[in-house]
Formats: sequence, C-alpha cells, structure tokens
Amino acid sequence: MPFISFLYPTRDRAKFLDRCLFAMLQSKYKNFEIIISDNSIGQSARPVFDIYSNDPRISYFWTGGNLSMAENYSFALSKAKGEFVSALTDKIFLKKQSLSLIHKIITKNNLDLLNWRESTFVLTDEDNNLDEGFIYNLRYNNNIILYDPKKTLDYLLGFYKHRSEDNDYYHSGKIFMGCVKRDLIQNYIDSNSFFQMYAPDYTSRIIILSEVKRCAEVTLPLQSSFQTNVSTGARCAKYPDVAYNFFYESDKMVLAEKYFPIKGLYSSQQNHVAGDYLHMIDVLKLNWKINYKNLYNTILYDLIRVDWPNSELKSQHWRLLLAKVREGGVRIYLAILFYFLPLQLIKYYKSLAFKKLLAMYFRIRNPKSGNGVRMNRIYFSKFEDAIERMNDSIYYSEYDFEH
Repeated sequence: MPFISFLYPTRDRAKFLDRCLFAMLQSKYKNFEIIISDNSIGQSARPVFDIYSNDPRISYFWTGGNLSMAENYSFALSKAKGEFVSALTDKIFLKKQSLSLIHKIITKNNLDLLNWRESTFVLTDEDNNLDEGFIYNLRYNNNIILYDPKKTLDYLLGFYKHRSEDNDYYHSGKIFMGCVKRDLIQNYIDSNSFFQMYAPDYTSRIIILSEVKRCAEVTLPLQSSFQTNVSTGARCAKYPDVAYNFFYESDKMVLAEKYFPIKGLYSSQQNHVAGDYLHMIDVLKLNWKINYKNLYNTILYDLIRVDWPNSELKSQHWRLLLAKVREGGVRIYLAILFYFLPLQLIKYYKSLAFKKLLAMYFRIRNPKSGNGVRMNRIYFSKFEDAIERMNDSIYYSEYDFEH
C-alpha cells in the first residue's frame, strides 16, 4: 500500500499538469501514488499521462467531462489506495525533499493529519512560457505546531478574521495543503460525501477537523502553486458577474444559496464559505454555530474589494448586508455601521499601500521580519532549474522543530 495518495483532479490544464507531474516525480521518497482525474470533454490530460505512463505510481481516469468541481475531487478520492490522502490541484506540486519530511514527521508523531505551508510560483507569461518567472519563497521558523482540531473548528466558525488575513489558521484542516489518514474519512469516501458544495477545500476541512484526534502543522513551504490569472475563486471574489455565473449556470450549484447566511449576496466569498460551513453543520448534525456578527464584519471587507460592474448592483448587495445586520438588533447594526465599516475601509486602503510599498522594497533587497518569516524571489529561466533552486531553499533537521 502506498504511504500517500496525491489527487490531481484536472480540467483543460494540461501544460500545468505536465509540470506538476515532472516535479512530483523528482521526490526522494518513492512510496506514493498519483491519481489523475480528467474532467475535460476531450480528455486533454491523456497525452500528459502518456508521457509518464511507464511509472506504475501514476493512474489516469476519465470522468466523462461532466462533473462539478466537488464531484471531480470525489471521483479521484474514490480511486485512492494510500494510507494518507492529499488533494492537490493541477497547479500544485511538492518539492523534492518534502515527502521525505512529511513521512518522517507523521511517523514520529503518530499523526492523523499534517498540514504545511505553500510558496507561490509566478510565471512571467503563463499563456506562452512556463519556463520563465520567479518564486515567492516564504521561509518560516522551522516548527511543528501540534493543534487541537476541535478548538480550531470553533475558531474557524467564529469568523474572527477574514480568510485572507488569517495566516495562523489558513492551512489548518485543509487536505489541499496537507494530508489526512484515509481510514478516518473512509465512510465519507464510500458515501461519496467528502467533497461537497461550492468550495470542497472548506467543506472537507469541517469533516477532517471533526474526525481527527492528533494533528499538526509544519511551518515550511513544502509545496508550490502556480499563480495564474484564471483562478475561479479569485475571479469570483473580484467580479460579481463571474460569481453569479458560477452559481447559477447549473441546477446543482443553485442549491448552494439555500445555506447562504445572506440570501442573494453572491459577491462575497465569506458568504459562500459560511454557507458551506452551515451546510456541513447540518449534514453532520454538529452542535456548532457560526458567529454572525463577526461574519458580517468580514463580508464588509469582501464588498469593499469587489470590482462592481454598475452602481445598481453595488447598492443592491450593500442593502442585502445592511438588512441582515438590522435583524441582529440595534447594537450590531450600529457596531457594523460606525465601527467595523470605517475600520475595514482603513484596513483595505492600508493594505493596498502596503502592497505597493512591498513591491518597491522587493526591487531593492529581500526583506526580513521579526516574526521569523522571510520572503525572497528566486528567478529562473528553466523550470527544471527552478525546482532545484526551490529545494535548495528548504533547510530542516529534527532539531529545528519545536513540539
């Protein structure tokens, strides 16, 4: 039995999948399998698989091309045989040394779940050339952080911070940035219910955190992700028309609105995620609740960042939020209107200014911060060289970690 199964659900991203498979096969640790689930109409991933078909660790399956995103992940998961399972998209790959470290940490600490961090692989020209660009490589203090899954779940449902700002909890419980013991989720695999709804990475983390007992996060960027302009999630967050089409272009996705805390407000990803959380609480019959006051505060942040196509739609969605806030009573309404709204406006514009300043700073030198995080650019003109340079940037030993 393989130690770990990596799921690669894909749809018409053959060039990225090819790079990911090449990188994954450089791993020093060999006891793993890769499941390719091709959800394209024309089997676009098949030629890529044919390149690597001599490697028995790689399996290819065609879905027929008509599955939703969550169904595609579920299809891939049903084929997994590993002791642990990790769900990677067709834009993510692990670094050469990572799998050896993952095996070592899980075995030594008897873990049910391990999460890790990610670096960003930025392409100069993603349409024509995957061999030129740079890597934002984040280096953290080398720690293994053991965490309580139930307390983490309680925190996530509290919506204390916007997802984009909550770095301490962003990776926790995610199978997309980690791996979980397959036996613990086998019942969900058998019932085809592990990946669900709008965001399968968020619905599955509710299941994972409800089932695991011993889990940890290693604060190293063990995987890298291609940064592209075609990310569905990023486009939904920025453009309401894209989000609308995503939810309403099929009968399956229209059901997602049933659980939206604010019905009809499809422009906020916080609203989407909260809806997925509420769906999972209902399905799993969990005795958990979300913090609506905090949620509305983070939805504010979403609405401020949206690129509205017209003032009428903008006004409509703001009215939906304010109407829901009024239902919470005068105190919540006044708090949102006179405290949280100005605060989020200030935070947003400060963040824009900070990004511009950071971009200028990168041109001069590699910054270091006092919290142990270092970000540097690794430039490359050939993908194979980039992989080697990324791996060289990971330093660890068993004495580096604090339990």
